Amino acid sequence: DGKAMFELYDTYGFPPDLTRIVAEENGCGVDEKGFHKEMEQQKQRARKAGKFVMGDEDINWITIAEGETTFVGYDQTETACRVLKYTIDDNNNTRLVLDKTPFYAEQGGQVADVGTISNPECRIVIVNVQKVHDDYVHLGVVEQGEINHNPMNAKINTEHRDKIAANHTATHLLHKALRQVLGDHVQQKGSLVHPDYLRFDFTHYRALTQRELEMVEDIVNRQSRACLPVKTKTMSVKAAKEAGATALFGEKYGDSVRVVSIGDFSMELCGGTHLQNTGGIALVKLMTETSSAAGIRRIEAITGVAVEKFVRDQQDRMSEILKLLNIQEHSLIERLNKLLDENKQLNRELDSTRLKAAGNHLEEMIASATDVDGVQVVSGKIKAANTGELRNIGDQLRNKMKSGIGVLAAEIKGKVSILTIVTDDLTHKYKAGEIVNKAAKMLGGKGGGRPDMAMAGGKETAKIDEVIAHIPEIIKKRKD
Repeated sequence: DGKAMFELYDTYGFPPDLTRIVAEENGCGVDEKGFHKEMEQQKQRARKAGKFVMGDEDINWITIAEGETTFVGYDQTETACRVLKYTIDDNNNTRLVLDKTPFYAEQGGQVADVGTISNPECRIVIVNVQKVHDDYVHLGVVEQGEINHNPMNAKINTEHRDKIAANHTATHLLHKALRQVLGDHVQQKGSLVHPDYLRFDFTHYRALTQRELEMVEDIVNRQSRACLPVKTKTMSVKAAKEAGATALFGEKYGDSVRVVSIGDFSMELCGGTHLQNTGGIALVKLMTETSSAAGIRRIEAITGVAVEKFVRDQQDRMSEILKLLNIQEHSLIERLNKLLDENKQLNRELDSTRLKAAGNHLEEMIASATDVDGVQVVSGKIKAANTGELRNIGDQLRNKMKSGIGVLAAEIKGKVSILTIVTDDLTHKYKAGEIVNKAAKMLGGKGGGRPDMAMAGGKETAKIDEVIAHIPEIIKKRKD
């Protein structure tokens, strides 16, 4: 049903189109109408939540004039305007609604424009814009003077806008490139268009291979270098779909929609701001590809100036590495392989030295073993780099003891590891797992294993000596 279908999508990230496919494969249908009803209710809840955050109905607006905001930001970066209503607090934080604005409000995954609203008597720095119903609410700080009734000039930061536009246009190219490389099942499931980077979520059932990522990146950059024209056109939803425009699944559109076309390569329904041609993107670099949710992958990428900075940072790091190693770049891989081989050899020698030292320590521990009802019990704290090394030392103890029970404790990476061994002739009476569990409980941990060898972990490192002292008692109680 629609409710279950929506829960799969909203709570677990399972795409509705995949739910439909799985249902059909199993002879079931899906309640599309119910799904869209749940989706609309979620949007209503989101609007109410947004309304509460903005407080547009609870704010004591200072109203100068009645009216609605006309958005002119697709064609203009600044415009003359008047303040319709505003609020201001003791720290000069303000919210303004204008009769006309070039500021794009945060929506559709695209962050808002920033800039200034000013006249000779007042200057306001705008840091965010939110659309609440039909109002464009500009959030900012009054830097100079006081808000007044006189005409204002609203001006966006064009450098900020251009970076956003480059990343948004690149997002459209990325969407189409992913469909070309992976298949038509790829659908946009979310995005963030920021001046510093872009993020794109899409349906796909597995991680992309390095080769697939390279193919996607090559396609996007090929379209960028082609300087394809980016054109927008308003048309009916039916005409847009007939023309081949890509729409977001689950989105509700009005009677008319804005269609963004990039040459003959891409056509999508989109209300965001874009470049005039793809050449302004300069270069796209895919940075990460990860899982966002079940059946959803996420790509983060950078463009233009951000790519230049990334390349420069990489070059600086490379220069530092070459300087530290005192080599030329062509010798880097050979030098690294040699260092890794040397490191492995040194680690082997170090492990061997530690095991020999542990063996000598074991001799001392065996010499001071405790007799528990005729059974030799060896227990103590040792040094071990990891649990594998602890097991090796345990094997050494078994060979040296011939017959008996051994309990070794080591502090490894801020936690306690306890190993218990029981020689084969005693496993019919004593179980290593039961002994180690009793010891681990005193350390706030637990564990288990075979009758002849078991391991446990604990957190309370300060109690190691106390536990070691109780080992004979633990073994004696176990026998009783």
